[in-house]
Amino acid sequence: MNDNGRRRFGVLEGVFILMAAGYLFYALTASSNDPANMDSPPVLEESVATLIPNGEFTPPFSSVPTQGSTSTTMTPAVAVDGTAAKEPRPLPSATAQPTSVSPSTIRNDFDRAVRYTEIGDYTGAIIGFSETLSDEPENTAARIGRAQAYVALQMYTEGIQDFTAVHPDDRTAEQFVLLGDALYAAGILEDALFSYNTAIQTDNTIAAAYYGRGRIYADRERFDLAQDDLERASSMDDSNLAYLHALAGVFLAQERTEEAIELYNRALAITPDDADTLIARGRAHTAAQDYLSADSDFNTVIWADPDNATALYYRGVALHRRGRPTVALLNFNHALSLEPDNPLFLLERGRTHIELEDYQPAEDDLTFAVDERPEDAQAWLLLGDVYAATARPDEALEAYRQHIALAEATPAARAINYITDANGTQEPAADD
Repeated sequence: MNDNGRRRFGVLEGVFILMAAGYLFYALTASSNDPANMDSPPVLEESVATLIPNGEFTPPFSSVPTQGSTSTTMTPAVAVDGTAAKEPRPLPSATAQPTSVSPSTIRNDFDRAVRYTEIGDYTGAIIGFSETLSDEPENTAARIGRAQAYVALQMYTEGIQDFTAVHPDDRTAEQFVLLGDALYAAGILEDALFSYNTAIQTDNTIAAAYYGRGRIYADRERFDLAQDDLERASSMDDSNLAYLHALAGVFLAQERTEEAIELYNRALAITPDDADTLIARGRAHTAAQDYLSADSDFNTVIWADPDNATALYYRGVALHRRGRPTVALLNFNHALSLEPDNPLFLLERGRTHIELEDYQPAEDDLTFAVDERPEDAQAWLLLGDVYAATARPDEALEAYRQHIALAEATPAARAINYITDANGTQEPAADD
């Protein structure tokens, strides 16, 4: 055989070998996929296998509800693959009639709902828990799980209904805290306070109960009681930023700026460069008239996130107080380009326009602010200043009267003086 013949033979031989290997691979694959030849179920993906070892769901956190348990814990709303959770799906009808199902089906509904809770799909959790409850109405764990899912979706009324459907004797201290949180978010403060008190009486070692009660005391300006509760919560969990921020807020409300700044320093030692903490500390520095330190905090946030509207706003406030209204106005404009309907931003920009004697844009901002927040005494005061400065006494009198009615015990002296001035010709200052 010549060289050309040997080469052709070698090529054909290689082709036959490849064909034979392919046939063998096909035969082996088909055999392994035949259910009759399977000795054991296929191995699940690792991310799912951690949730369903041996095919039975076991919550990775002991506080997730299980049959016979009534405790729940939620995680951020993300899907299994780590992406943002999908849009909520339609929720089941509350009037759906129960059907006869097997215990294993009820268990599957419950386990699926627990898994949805773990991955942050709270709509899916509500559906699963609702299906469980339609077949087993007395399932306390499912009702508590659904209540917490409702609260996570800010459906506070539904969450409160589920929580209160559980007999108080069957609620744990943690569940009284969750009920208190839902009531607080819904603005039902008296009932929230009762829930927190009950939680503390049941178990006085839960930091979140003291934190919740302390927030209510702070809202009611019972700062001594708020400080006691928030200090206790922080001592139980000294790395919780929410507790440190709330306690610092109590100190700021009492003009105890140094103590507030110390708490923010502690928070930043835990989470350096945290934007919310830097902004909060910058506000405390502003209150202490330490404007350079305030600028440093706000600038750190803005360098990392140039479109942080809150940092831009508070930097504008600090600049205004430093006597730099024109530069402050640039910050307010930027903040409002990001949040155009924010009444707090509009109020401060309106105040700045008044100082610059730009009364028409000031009126525009402040009129919008009082439309959005008609209960804001400060907005009415500044709007009265605009009317007074532009020789519109009737409108000024009405705005100042609104301010006095809303300010209750602390109305501005200039509003009172303007109203008592028979001619209404004096031009009040921009601020007291």
